[in-house]
Amino acid sequence: MIPAALQADFWQRVPAILLIPGAIIGLTGWVLLYRLGRRYAAAGVAGILHNFRAAAILAARVALGFVGIWLTFHVIGQVFVLATSWPLWPVALAAALLAEGLIWLYVLERRLVTRKMGLILTGLRVALAVVLALMLIQPVWVSIWTETRQRTVAILVDESASMHIPDRMMPPHQKLRLAEAFSIPSARRPYRLEEQARLLRRLRGELLGELNWLNGLAAGKGQGLKGRLTKRRKALNKQIKQWQKTAAGVLAPLESVLKEVQTLPKPIQAALMDAKAKITKGVCGPLKAAAGWTDKDQAEALPGNFKRLHDAVRRAVGELGRAAPALDLAAEALDKVLYEQLGPADRQAVDAAAEMTRIEVARAVLLHKPTAGKKQRRSLLDRLGQDYNIEVFTFAGSAARADPQAWTDPVASPAPKAAPQAAPTTPPGRTTLKAAKFDDRQLQTDLAGALKHVLSKLGKADLAAVVVLTDGQDNGPEQVEPQARQMGSLGIAFYAVAVGGEKPPADAAIISVECPDTVYKEDRMYVNAELKLDGLDGRQVSIVLLDGKQVVAKKEIRVAGDAFRTRIQMADEPKTVGLHSYRLKLTPSADKSGEKVEEVFTDNNTYAISLAVTDDRAKVLLVDSRPRWEYRYLKNLFTGRDKTVKLQYVLTRPDKYFGQPTPTRTVHASASRPMGAEEAAALPESLAEWMKFDVVILGDMALEDFGPRLSEKEKKTPAAVEAAAKAAKETVRTIRKFVADRGGSLILIAGPNAMPAAHVGGELADLIPFDLKAPDGPAAPAAANKPFKLSPRGVRIVPPPE
Repeated sequence: MIPAALQADFWQRVPAILLIPGAIIGLTGWVLLYRLGRRYAAAGVAGILHNFRAAAILAARVALGFVGIWLTFHVIGQVFVLATSWPLWPVALAAALLAEGLIWLYVLERRLVTRKMGLILTGLRVALAVVLALMLIQPVWVSIWTETRQRTVAILVDESASMHIPDRMMPPHQKLRLAEAFSIPSARRPYRLEEQARLLRRLRGELLGELNWLNGLAAGKGQGLKGRLTKRRKALNKQIKQWQKTAAGVLAPLESVLKEVQTLPKPIQAALMDAKAKITKGVCGPLKAAAGWTDKDQAEALPGNFKRLHDAVRRAVGELGRAAPALDLAAEALDKVLYEQLGPADRQAVDAAAEMTRIEVARAVLLHKPTAGKKQRRSLLDRLGQDYNIEVFTFAGSAARADPQAWTDPVASPAPKAAPQAAPTTPPGRTTLKAAKFDDRQLQTDLAGALKHVLSKLGKADLAAVVVLTDGQDNGPEQVEPQARQMGSLGIAFYAVAVGGEKPPADAAIISVECPDTVYKEDRMYVNAELKLDGLDGRQVSIVLLDGKQVVAKKEIRVAGDAFRTRIQMADEPKTVGLHSYRLKLTPSADKSGEKVEEVFTDNNTYAISLAVTDDRAKVLLVDSRPRWEYRYLKNLFTGRDKTVKLQYVLTRPDKYFGQPTPTRTVHASASRPMGAEEAAALPESLAEWMKFDVVILGDMALEDFGPRLSEKEKKTPAAVEAAAKAAKETVRTIRKFVADRGGSLILIAGPNAMPAAHVGGELADLIPFDLKAPDGPAAPAAANKPFKLSPRGVRIVPPPE
């Protein structure tokens, strides 16, 4: 039986010009048979023969109606899509039978209604039958149209401040390759060994993937090893032979260089011979053996040769990891020889490529039309424009559309170079960055923000790829990786084209400085600076700290590396009060030949620092009753080590020594006393003297310690004791005014005797930063000075001696 789907496809392929006549013939035959049946009925012939003829005519009429309706459905199917899940023949048969039923009803109703009414009723029934048939076959009008839409490639060109510098420190091999890329005739090289090194890296990446698969098989300890190896043997053998062919293809240029260039220095010859040996023995040899083990003839023995196959691939991966860098170094050395062999005019033309700024190189990559012999090919921008809509943006701190038609090819029409006026590494806020060369937008590189801008402007559906030409100096507020991952999930390709030399341009810069705004006179001031020393490998850099024109500190730094970063600390002790204008200054030394380095930027070698030097020290009064440990520590700290404090200290109950003379006068503590006179014998004499202090530190002081010191004789005089208590309370009130009115700082140090328990409910209680409560009952009396003796229980256990 033919499936319904095949039948549908068959009738779709039958031309409509054949189906339409068949449908017309079927329907016409049905009408003619209907008329013939009516003629027999009108003749009035009866009998079995008549009934047989009538049944035959009815059957033939149903058959012709079925064929006509069925072919009509297929004609409809040529124009519409029939979405029904029903086969067409049952629907056509039912429609034919329904038509016969409608005719029978019409004949029957002629006896009851007028001809006009009969026709109306029959017409309604026919319409209903047609609608029902259409509902069953479900014809759907399908309109298909195609539209070719070109997707968009967004090109982002970095125009931040760092892109406006030339890479004059390019090594010879990079100068030569850059000049060759821009079709400078004198830069054409007969050999391009870096391309062979690139092939070896790609080959190693593919082999590494295969090695990972083999490692997985080895980790399985033989489970399914034979089946998986057998399944992949043919494809693996083909792939290994292709890798062997690629590795052998790298050898031909090496042999050509060794054969044709007889004047190569011995180190280059040795490097090329070493790379050739690594590829021949370490890559081609193992791959040849691996191809043999995976060959069809060795299919049965492949599981047994698995370990050797695994080791061969591992060895090839290892040798490729060593051969590619060695070949890269040899290629660089060979290009250096070719550069040095150029004549003065040709070398000047090659050097001109390194004089282009980075943004000029980026524009040349897009606009330059390279030449191949006498023919000139189209630029990269033109080639991309064949298949894509091109949208060009420039970006720095923000992104904006750009018109590449307004740009000129720097290679075709080089512009005179002007030295940049500001450095991109100068710290924010420095006035040198406000020069006309760069605006605030160019002092930042926000690649993540630029990608967001492109996605919002071009949409995600039509964007095919984003190409970014930048030097990689990104200092935006957001990370680029989340934006790149989002583009990858949307199927948008991302290409980064790095612009700039392998060796950074020479530039000594002070990136940031940390130092205090204010210091005290003769106090030590520290300056911490972060330095960027690019392109100065092996040189000595001097950094000095100047106070005005006087050098107060100096350091020498030996630069180790082309991108050297370090932090240094310098110090000074200013001797005079006032505003000091310090400067940090960097000076790179000349090389061994005496040639001074030509920096890209020079105004980032200095950093100005304004420092206020003051003698306004914090005035501190330290008071305690006894020379406790806390008192001695604070006294030594403020008098010896901390020079920001001017101290006065008082002991209200100092220790007395036999034979020590009694002072003839009382020295009161005062903030006006000179430095070096810190010790006082009494508290400040007046409210005004108290108010001169900034901080008051009270130790283990009872209330009576705030009053005058009484002699033994005065302590026996009630009037003197009463006057001392009154003076003590007045002193505490003065301290309260010092805190409340002046806003002075009060520090309380607890002690075992008085502070703070002795001041519950007293004048000082409000100044203590927590609530004081009196003890619930009387304090337990101190233990009497009695000898220890056994308790009654102890007496029972251990009887006392007789």
